[in-house]
Amino acid sequence: MERKSRISVTRRTVALFALFMVVLMARATPALATSWSIDHKISELKGTVTIYLSSKTLGPGPMTGASERYTYKSSVTGLTSSNQSVLTAQTYTDTYSGGKKSVVLNATKPGKSTVRYRYGGKKRTAKVVVKRYVNPVKAFSIGGKNYKSEFASSQYSWFDQGFLGKTVKVKAASGWRVKALYVYTWGSTNRNGSLKKIKNGAKIPKQNVLDVTAVMQNKKSKGTIHLSFGTM
Repeated sequence: MERKSRISVTRRTVALFALFMVVLMARATPALATSWSIDHKISELKGTVTIYLSSKTLGPGPMTGASERYTYKSSVTGLTSSNQSVLTAQTYTDTYSGGKKSVVLNATKPGKSTVRYRYGGKKRTAKVVVKRYVNPVKAFSIGGKNYKSEFASSQYSWFDQGFLGKTVKVKAASGWRVKALYVYTWGSTNRNGSLKKIKNGAKIPKQNVLDVTAVMQNKKSKGTIHLSFGTM
């Protein structure tokens, strides 16, 4: 029993370290972040935009901030953020996804910042509000067991390979809604993997699954939190 417990702890430690490295590379490298994320359209970057941090604990680690991407087809120029201590903004072209272009907003702490840019020959402005992380789910169930507590302080968690093939069901907390549910699969012939939308209450595929992500949207602010349950 003791040996089995040590093995379980070791596997979880390895899994968490792998997750940390994935997020670290995603935050440090826009190419990886863009191919692994569920993006917004540039048309959404207007008016007031709310971004939620990815963890309750603020600090230097990559799991404490947040990164949102807004894709576009032509060109974006003059991109600026008025408060870079709260939010930075940059443009990026992802060569791994056929040259997809995006504006990347990286939030580091609660606060406000105004993002200005020119797109389609017009000047555009968005007032960005960065808020602290909150757990947006009442239930994140896999195989009938509720794993809500896994997201008490962070939007990232892991589950065992034994969860593959089981039913996933997400219920929103008060003031939130389940906007979408996705599975990210990794194939030997697909360098960037494949992001597939599934129904809430569907079964997770039995193989090649990298993560299951629930996109939760706040009904009032319209801001989203992506809860990712990864496999190892």
